[in-house]
Amino acid sequence: FDDATAARPAIFLRGLRQGWLFGRRQDLSDSQWQDFRGNLPLLTIAALAHLLISRVAGTLPRGTQLIAKAAISLIFVAYLHGATCLFLLAVTGANFLLAGQLAGTQSGKNWHVSYNRWLVSPSASQPSGTECVLVRYLYIPLGGARRRLLNMWPTFIFVAMWHDLDPKLLGWAVICCTFAIPDDAFSWLMYFCYLFYPPLYLAGPTISFNAFVSYRATPQNTYTWRGIALYGLRLAGSCLAIEILTHTVYANAIAKSGRWKAAGLSSAEVLNFMWLKFLIIWRFFRLWALIDGVEPPENMQRCVNNNYDIEGF
Repeated sequence: FDDATAARPAIFLRGLRQGWLFGRRQDLSDSQWQDFRGNLPLLTIAALAHLLISRVAGTLPRGTQLIAKAAISLIFVAYLHGATCLFLLAVTGANFLLAGQLAGTQSGKNWHVSYNRWLVSPSASQPSGTECVLVRYLYIPLGGARRRLLNMWPTFIFVAMWHDLDPKLLGWAVICCTFAIPDDAFSWLMYFCYLFYPPLYLAGPTISFNAFVSYRATPQNTYTWRGIALYGLRLAGSCLAIEILTHTVYANAIAKSGRWKAAGLSSAEVLNFMWLKFLIIWRFFRLWALIDGVEPPENMQRCVNNNYDIEGF
């Protein structure tokens, strides 16, 4: 691009596209943001359809309701991955059976470590043979569900040990929470709904299995409808902010083109773009879950420019 003053020589930047603001080009050099932005209308339609069907399913008896929501998740995963979803069902089903049968035993602990390490961490550096198949058909399609797979084993181990523990040693809080757990909390249908819950499957914060079951029984009440509406307006404002940013500051394109010095760019501009990008992606899926009655944790609690150490960032 050539800046307005023409005081500097023109710099070729990769990833600039025809924009819609101020008659300027737009920086779409970040593939993740380009994909999310391009698919945002489709994701919005999918979210509205899911919320409508979920609301209708919520009026059904609990058993039928769980089947309906599992069917929604299955349709969602099948649309995303096609026939690969059969492979996902086989592997995650094996994980469920192993967790149910071996929880609380020494062999179960060994399986928990080895099986899930194989499941979530295939070699991504020049994979070949079986590892290549895992990366293509399992590692990538599972996405964020990999962390939820790991969360299942401690839950099943606790349930297996429950009958051998003295209730007096557990405390009233744990006992009271246990009484509220539905009968189908540890069923395969609930497990499937948890792993492939549409709002949190593609992206968004990870939620524990216990919290998911709790929200399925009793929807979140932290956010009122007014609070959710304000949360949505803040998200819309963030979307407008990143549109203005990518039309006026080509930080990511400059960084990817290796022209830092020629453009007088610092890493702060790139960090601001990255923070805003992840804020929008995570909050979009979190908003989707909040409307559905599930409250995932808020990942982006402070502005990137309001952190004083790496831990806070």
